Formats: sequence, structure tokens, C-alpha cells
Amino acid sequence: MLTIGTWMALLLFWVLLVWSWVFEEMGHLGRAVFVALWVASNMALRAWNASDLFPSIVAVLDVILVLIVFKGDVPLT
Repeated sequence: MLTIGTWMALLLFWVLLVWSWVFEEMGHLGRAVFVALWVASNMALRAWNASDLFPSIVAVLDVILVLIVFKGDVPLT
């Protein structure tokens, strides 16, 4: 189950970045910052042999992207 959640978080990250580009919800600099954070966290965690924490960092980036792209929390109703 952990693997499914990891893949969902990773897929959602890239989908939200594409969404922000298509609907112009965030500028190029904002998207570049998120990709840089994603790459930097991946490289740092591999260097520290802590790759197990990468899905958690991607999930945090996903939450921040949702708040930015959708201008707040997504209503469920």
C-alpha cells in the first residue's frame, strides 16, 4: 500500500505542475522552484541514505501545490 501512495503522490505532483501551466495558475519561476525543491530533496535524501522520506516530502509539496493552484482548499461537496 505504501508503494501505491508513493506513486499517487508523485503522479499528482506532476499533474499539478502541468495543470498550473495549462491554466496559468502559477508563473514559470514558481514551477521552477517546485521542480528544484523536488530534485534537491531527492538528491539530498539519496546522499544521506534516507530515500524512505522522499514520498513524505513529495506529499508536502503536493499539499502546497494544491493550495496554490486551487487558491485554497479543494471543496469536497
